[in-house]
Amino acid sequence: MLAPRNQEQEFLLALYRYTMLTVDQLCTLLHYRPDTMYQTLGKMKKSDWVQPMRLTFLRHNVKGWSLTKAGLQLNLGLTKENRSALLRQPGSPPSQVVHLYGTNCFFTNLILESLSYVDEGLVEWIGMRHSGDRYAITDAKGRRATPIRPDGIGTYRFADGSAVTFHVEYDTGSEHGLDVVSKTVELRVASPEVLGRCGVSQHLIYHAGRTPRRTNFGTVGRIT
Repeated sequence: MLAPRNQEQEFLLALYRYTMLTVDQLCTLLHYRPDTMYQTLGKMKKSDWVQPMRLTFLRHNVKGWSLTKAGLQLNLGLTKENRSALLRQPGSPPSQVVHLYGTNCFFTNLILESLSYVDEGLVEWIGMRHSGDRYAITDAKGRRATPIRPDGIGTYRFADGSAVTFHVEYDTGSEHGLDVVSKTVELRVASPEVLGRCGVSQHLIYHAGRTPRRTNFGTVGRIT
């Protein structure tokens, strides 16, 4: 198998961290021109490292890019992470495509918006694949439990040096309101030390439906 070049490694690592990204999102994250991005992705597709997927819920034939099994294997070599279970999964495009796209849009839009400010911006972005690593995966009796996995975790630093860490839950309106609140409660219980510093404003829910929701933990806002 050919070894990826430095630029290709950047693309592979980005797709590994955030599972699926469009060309526009990749350009925002990695600061490359679209023509460079398309050219490199085309070469990587021929090497069977990445695969395109049409996002049918969007207009203008937008495609998302994700790793193939071969690309995933390359990434595990680059990161030295022990996630052998991922290699046992079929090399098909990722599920939860709408959630992935919407969550990643939130973060890349935040990056774009912050470019006009001096000494301010996003300093940490943890995607869905790694968000469950932030919290314990054992219950009160020490038994292994399903990890709490937000759609995304971010830390934003302001020009005055203060920072806020927050969770993102991409809400398409398909879930019952109680389920949305339940996720917020789980995060509140799992991360008291973070909430003690940041307050409930840490919980930001990106609502994609028509009607913003409200919960006991603050406004569930619509971000366009």
